[in-house]
Amino acid sequence: MISEDLIPVAFAFLRQITELRTHGGSYVIDAWAADPRHRDNQVHRHSSFEICYVTNGSGVYLDRDSSHPLKPGTLFCSRPYVWHRIHQGEELGLVWVSFRGDGRNSSEAHWKLIEKLRTTDRYLLPDAGQLPAVLTWHALLQQAASHTGLEEVVRPLAGAFLNSLVLAFVDAEPAGDHSPLVSTADHGRLLKQAHQFMTDNLSRPLQLQTVANYLHISQRHLSRLFHDYSKYTFVQQLTNIRLSKAAELLREGNSSLKEIAEVCGFGNIHYFTKVFTSTIGTSPGKYRESPFRIYEHFPSEEEGFTEFAKFAEYTEA
Repeated sequence: MISEDLIPVAFAFLRQITELRTHGGSYVIDAWAADPRHRDNQVHRHSSFEICYVTNGSGVYLDRDSSHPLKPGTLFCSRPYVWHRIHQGEELGLVWVSFRGDGRNSSEAHWKLIEKLRTTDRYLLPDAGQLPAVLTWHALLQQAASHTGLEEVVRPLAGAFLNSLVLAFVDAEPAGDHSPLVSTADHGRLLKQAHQFMTDNLSRPLQLQTVANYLHISQRHLSRLFHDYSKYTFVQQLTNIRLSKAAELLREGNSSLKEIAEVCGFGNIHYFTKVFTSTIGTSPGKYRESPFRIYEHFPSEEEGFTEFAKFAEYTEA
């Protein structure tokens, strides 16, 4: 976010905006607010949405019976009439916006997004610093701090910001626009980038959220891309890449099984041997000694994914 001394300046300017009309939607703004040292509060609820971003410090967010740690970069949504609380704060800095959807002036598609946000169980995003919504928030505060361009720049930017906030939690189609969030060409690009990131970071304990953060999309969005445009789930594809790299290192013959297990992210020889043998049909040691190996790679990486090469071992007559 912008420097702490400019935040009150920016929010003072933003408070002139109490209503927003966006592409297909309409909002009533109840509050633009910030608190560099947020005090603990009691369990409460309100009739509006309240979306907060943690700028510094730590704390705990209670949503009904579920507790979640708060740290810098956490984005969370308190939904209407849901009991919640922020407590155990340690130098906890927050910025937030409170708003209500205006159903009378919103399109049907946009109102469906608001209803999804109202009932979502995905109300806390722990590593949201690079999400479009948060980056737009940065830009909005920078512009508002200059106290210029209220109607020409700040209001349109605020509308885009609110739309991106909603999409961050519901991961749906933009209101009033029936095209996908990304084009068909982008599906392949995102999957190819995911493939390359996994390949470049095999030794790490990769999770779906880790790769999604790198691509600046939600975990659910990435999972759906694998489901809709790949023959494999995320876990299957990651295993395929690990096994392909392991097979390559085995063919080169310069690394021990322990080294290969670590480099390829299997963690230990036992797990590496178990996965390799169950998938390939032979142990890593026997594979390394096999005189003939045939690999068929399909489909192509241009389609956004690769299948682990099928293995067939031939013995000389």
